[in-house]
Amino acid sequence: MMFFPINDSAVNDSANPAIDPREKNMTSAYGISRREFTKLSAATAVAASVLPGRILAADTDVPDVVVVHGKDFKKMLAAGIEKLGGWSMFVKKGKKVTLKPNAAWANPPSDGSNTSPELVAACIKACLGAGASELAVPEIPCSDADKAFTISGVQQAVEKNGGKMYAPKDKQFRKIEIPNGKVIKEELVPIDVLDTGCLISMPVAKSHSAATLTLSLKNWMGSAKILPSRMAFLP
Repeated sequence: MMFFPINDSAVNDSANPAIDPREKNMTSAYGISRREFTKLSAATAVAASVLPGRILAADTDVPDVVVVHGKDFKKMLAAGIEKLGGWSMFVKKGKKVTLKPNAAWANPPSDGSNTSPELVAACIKACLGAGASELAVPEIPCSDADKAFTISGVQQAVEKNGGKMYAPKDKQFRKIEIPNGKVIKEELVPIDVLDTGCLISMPVAKSHSAATLTLSLKNWMGSAKILPSRMAFLP
């Protein structure tokens, strides 16, 4: 499952967020500016890549991509998940949920480089309310972990709402083999990412010199311990 917020001061606040299922303009952001992309997607997109126990048919009433417009992250998240079938489609009672926000940088929320603490808080509350037994938030930041987690406001949002955020140590990783890997043959990944009942990626849509637009794929760099330079991923 993936959620990603896009800050846009121009969007209209709404008590009842507008929803555009399968918005075609969201299918490709390559080749357009961040401002143009922001206008297309407004404040937040909520997307599900896999629905447990369900194979989406072309004529299903449940979309696989939902775009929610507004400023109130809590209401927007709730509206998007409702369109995707509700939290019970993802969170199983008594099972762990692992959340992967972007908390890589020692920058305040106003900077927009990390996931919004407000969105993180709303997600954790909803998951625990849906019956999750625990909520783990492992993150390997670019900045010093203590500074990144504190200044970003993400750690406070996690712990205040019942989750556990941490920078994984040696025993909290598991080595995995990467089939057909050309540059990276194996990797150390947090156990909480590999063993969980529901895995949620919550990146930030940002422009980037290496990828034009970064979303959830780059967010997972924060779950890789021995990852080499990002140049390994470039042609």
